[in-house]
Amino acid sequence: MRIWAYWIPAAVTMAGIAFLSHQSHLPDVSIKPPDWLLHGIEFGVLAAACLYGATRGFDRRYRSGKAAMLALSIAVVFGALDELHQSFVPGRDVSLHDWISDSIGALLVVLILMLVWNRSAGDSSTGRRQA
Repeated sequence: MRIWAYWIPAAVTMAGIAFLSHQSHLPDVSIKPPDWLLHGIEFGVLAAACLYGATRGFDRRYRSGKAAMLALSIAVVFGALDELHQSFVPGRDVSLHDWISDSIGALLVVLILMLVWNRSAGDSSTGRRQA
């Protein structure tokens, strides 16, 4: 697979976020989770998609702190740009709280993935069989 193809999930996720951010009013739903949770999940998914691209499909050979920082940085910067974009959309506004929720969601997902990888790498190096 070509290297750029690993970034397709991140591009699709960014396009979805941008589309939702461009809506003046989002549809009402009967059960509405807290806004901070939705932002965290949304940008956690983006961070995972970026990490997928940075590690060429979560390939063990490309997993590194640099890849994690790249994925996290892209998600955090995109979150800031998303908030800026909303300042131009009627009915929407810029929210530092939303950006913080975006960033925390991205950070948590990257940390969780790295912990899982480090744990599985530790199991491999000790010779234990993985289930």
